[in-house]
Amino acid sequence: MLHECSVMHLLRGNPVLEKVVPIAGNMLATDLGISLEDRRRLQREVDTVIHCAADIRLEAGIKELLQANYEGTRQLLRLCCSFSNLASSVHVSSAYVDMNATKCSLVKEAIYQFIS
Repeated sequence: MLHECSVMHLLRGNPVLEKVVPIAGNMLATDLGISLEDRRRLQREVDTVIHCAADIRLEAGIKELLQANYEGTRQLLRLCCSFSNLASSVHVSSAYVDMNATKCSLVKEAIYQFIS
């Protein structure tokens, strides 16, 4: 189970981990490859989404990367809009998002208006 995963060692014994339930999905698939049963459960029960899925292969083509990283994120946000209890959504991005920025430039954290 998830709590047995080595990266979760800091949360072992923390009751918050009992709320985390992994589901099967695919950022490249239609509707994120999420089953209708899981989709309905998410819509009913989820109040917080942490999105950190990404294709970070440096050798991948731009079309593949856009499909996974842009379209996949867009589909996830669309799904989040259907959640009854959504209180927060966090998007963890990669270091390569602003690759045209000058070396050692500061990237400020900001809260952006959600566009549906």
